[in-house]
Amino acid sequence: VKTEIGKKIKTFKLSKNIDRFNQEKINKSILPIEIITSEPEKYFVEDPETLKFFRNSRPLKSGDLLLKSWLIPRDLIKSNKQVNVILINNGIQIKSRGIPTQNAGINQMVEIINPLTKKKFLGQVIGESLVKVEL
Repeated sequence: VKTEIGKKIKTFKLSKNIDRFNQEKINKSILPIEIITSEPEKYFVEDPETLKFFRNSRPLKSGDLLLKSWLIPRDLIKSNKQVNVILINNGIQIKSRGIPTQNAGINQMVEIINPLTKKKFLGQVIGESLVKVEL
């Protein structure tokens, strides 16, 4: 007799097929579901609000559980297109503008150039056209 111990988690399954190249919002095609699994929770999508920052990396089938490994970040930052920058230094925040040197998605690191001084900084993408730089 083989037994497995599982944990009950909340995740999502797809309500319809989604083509790989379809830019349709995934969060409009999911249904909440509770499952019992021995797999780590980190494999499953838990927060549907984060889906707006991702697109599917493969065709998705109706009825499948939505796994994080099937998602890749959307480009929220476009190369050479001005973005808002939040500079943080010793608890002080300053809002500024900058020019990214590459495209990047949520939580990815990107090099930002200050258009006035031409100085370069490394920042983290935290939203659409929004980068956080910690000095």
